[in-house]
Amino acid sequence: MTTYRYEALASKVLAVAVIHPYGWTAFCDAVPGLDHEEEYMDVARDGDKLLKELAVEIFPDLKEEEYLK
Repeated sequence: MTTYRYEALASKVLAVAVIHPYGWTAFCDAVPGLDHEEEYMDVARDGDKLLKELAVEIFPDLKEEEYLK
């Protein structure tokens, strides 16, 4: 089962963690900023993949060693 978490880096910029049973990855993109609850899936689908070093700073509770390349 895949789950998602998002963090607003600004009102119009979201970072989204896509969490799988075997690891996770994170993406970032600009959004309209009207409703993050609806916009995060667009970021997960079309956003730019974050470098692991940045992703673990944004989502510190997720394990660094489980970040997918």
